[in-house]
Amino acid sequence: MDQRLTKALEYADYVTTFKNQKRVLLEKFKKESTIYYEGGQFTASREFIATLMSIDSPIFVDNNNTPIRIQTRGEFYNALVEAYESALDSYYSEYQKIVNSERSVQGILDV
Repeated sequence: MDQRLTKALEYADYVTTFKNQKRVLLEKFKKESTIYYEGGQFTASREFIATLMSIDSPIFVDNNNTPIRIQTRGEFYNALVEAYESALDSYYSEYQKIVNSERSVQGILDV
């Protein structure tokens, strides 16, 4: 096989593997940033955390479209921020491992 074709196929395999690993990390991030509070399931995100602080209503809709009354907003806010920051730190460090790995399919998979 032509050397250029071989390199092109190896690069295509690398890109596919990289995208798959990134997708897996993103799914893990979303899972780790989910909390259960007052009987509801909430995913911590920048938008949701900002919304929590800007709306006066004690009622929020959870991931399952269920309205939940939050009794202690400060505690809820802290739980969301803690989950988000922890998940984000983990996501960043795992992503950096992939980015800094050997530029080959095996290099990514060995991370």
